[in-house]
Amino acid sequence: MKFAPTKLALSLSVIAAAVLTGCGGSSSGDNGSDSLVVPTDYEFYDANGESTVSYSGQTFRIVLLEDLIDQGVAGADFDDDIDEALSTYFDFDSATNGANNYGFALSSSNPTAASVTLVPSPTYNDISSGKTLAEKIAGNDKVAHLQYDTIIGYPGDLADGEAVYDDLVSRFQMHLDSIPAPTITTANGEEALPATVNDEGVDFAQLIEKFLRGAIAFNQGTADYLSTDWTAAGNNDVLDGKTYTNNEHKWDEGFGYFGASRFYGSFTDDEIAGKATTSEKNVFWDHNADTEIDLGSEYNLGHAVNCGKRDRGSNGVTDYSKVAFDAFLTGRAILNAYALRGGDLTSAEVAEVEEQAEIAAQAWEACIAATAVHYINDVVADYEAIGATNLFDDLAAYTTFAKHWSELYGFALILQFSPYSPFAHPSVSYE
Repeated sequence: MKFAPTKLALSLSVIAAAVLTGCGGSSSGDNGSDSLVVPTDYEFYDANGESTVSYSGQTFRIVLLEDLIDQGVAGADFDDDIDEALSTYFDFDSATNGANNYGFALSSSNPTAASVTLVPSPTYNDISSGKTLAEKIAGNDKVAHLQYDTIIGYPGDLADGEAVYDDLVSRFQMHLDSIPAPTITTANGEEALPATVNDEGVDFAQLIEKFLRGAIAFNQGTADYLSTDWTAAGNNDVLDGKTYTNNEHKWDEGFGYFGASRFYGSFTDDEIAGKATTSEKNVFWDHNADTEIDLGSEYNLGHAVNCGKRDRGSNGVTDYSKVAFDAFLTGRAILNAYALRGGDLTSAEVAEVEEQAEIAAQAWEACIAATAVHYINDVVADYEAIGATNLFDDLAAYTTFAKHWSELYGFALILQFSPYSPFAHPSVSYE
C-alpha cells in the first residue's frame, strides 16, 4: 500500500477553507451580561477563595503523548521494540509504570531552564494515575461523539461503520513493523533509513503522534468536554469533596486538552513558539517566581504551542491563539459566575456558554488547518529541491520530506474530529 502525497483524501482547497472559516465569532467577552468579569488569566475561585480549576488528567495524557514518541517509538528498533513502545504508552498501566520518571523535560530554548525545576516530579503518578491514551481515543470513549461512520482520509480497507480509531493506529503500527531494514536511493546511492521511516515517504513516528494529538486531545476537548450538556440536572452544583461544579470541571478538561498555560495571554507568539531566547516567558514561565514550573499551569503544551507558531508565521494576519484563549476565559467566567450564584443555568445562559465553546473549538481547529497548510508548503519546497536526477540529495533531505509529509497527513486527519467543524456539516462531500 502506498502512502504517497497523491493519496491525501482531503483536498488542499478544503483545508485552506478551514483556515479561513474555522474561526468564526468574536472573543471580546460579549456574553450577554454586562456585569461579567472576565479575568486575563485562567484562574477561577469559589466563595472561599479556593481554586476551582482542575485538569490534571489532561496534562497527564499530553505528557504521555510526548513520551510515546520521544521516549518510545522514536528510540525503538524494529518489530517487538516498537510494539512494546506503543503498548507501554498507549495502554499505559499506572500500577506497572506509574512510578517511572516521565521523559518530558523543560524546553532547553528557555534561558531560565537551568534555574528552575519541573513539577509535578518526577513520576507519572505524581501528575495523575489510572489513565490511558487508548481509553480516550475517538470511538473508544463515547462512540456517539464521532462525526462520521468511517475514517475520512485513510486509503486503506476499513469498511464503513468501522470508526474505531485505535484500529487505525494498529494499521499504522502494522505498516511500521513491516519495514524490512529499509533503504532509499538518493544522489549519494543506497542509504539506510531510520527505523520509523519507510521507502514510500512516511515517517510513522510523526504520523502516529500527530494523529493521536487529534484523535485524543482535539476530539476529547471539542466533541466531549466543550460539548457538555450544560443543562443536565445537578451540573451546576458543587461536586462532593470538590470546590467546583461538574460544568466547571468539564470546561477545564476541554481547556486542559488545548494545552495552554493559565497565563497564555501574557505570552507573545515568539514566546509560545519557543523562539524568544532572551525572554523568561519562552514556552514556559515561572509566573509565581517559586523556581518551579508547574506543567499544568505554567507550561504551554501541544495544540496551544501550534497556535502560537501559526500566528507567528502569519506576520500578524491571524491571532488564533488569542481568539481561542479569550473564548476559554469567557466561557469559564460565565460558568464560574453561575456556580457562585447556584441553581440551574437558564437557556439564555447556556447559549452564552455554547457560543464561547464554538469560538474556542473553531479557533483551535483553525490552528490545526493552518498547520496542515504549513506542512503543505514544506512538502512543496522539499519537492522543488529535488534535482534533475529526480533523487533527493541525501538521506537528510529524504527523511525531512518524509517528516513533513507525515506531519501534513497527521494534521489533515485531525480535521474530522470536532462537531464544531465546517467539515461536520452534512452538506460537505468527500467524494
